Amino acid sequence: MATPRSLKTRLILRSLIAVIFVAVILFIPAGSPRYWQGWVFMAILFVPMPITSVYFLKRDPQLVERRLRTEEKITAQKTIIRWAQWVVFASLVIPDWISVSPGLASRFG
Repeated sequence: MATPRSLKTRLILRSLIAVIFVAVILFIPAGSPRYWQGWVFMAILFVPMPITSVYFLKRDPQLVERRLRTEEKITAQKTIIRWAQWVVFASLVIPDWISVSPGLASRFG
C-alpha cells in the first residue's frame, strides 16, 4: 500500500488533471473563459471532490488506493471503465441529442 503522503499527492494530481481536461473540453470550443455555464458545470462537478477526497483519505485510504489504480485485472471491469470513459467524454462533447458542443453553441449561438 502507498504511504498516505504519496496517496494524497496522487489524488491531488489526478484531480487537477481532470479539472484541466474538462476545462479544455468546455472552454476551447467556447473561445473564451467567459462561458458562465461551463463554470457552473465545473463547480457542480468538482466542488464536492475535495470534500469526498478528504473523507475517504481519512476513513478508507485502501478504497482511494484501489480507485487510483489505473490497471484493472478483471476483464469485465476493464470493459466497464473503457465504456464509462467514452460516455463521459461524449457527454461533454455532445450535450444533448444534437451534435453541437455546449462550448461551440455558446460561441456561435
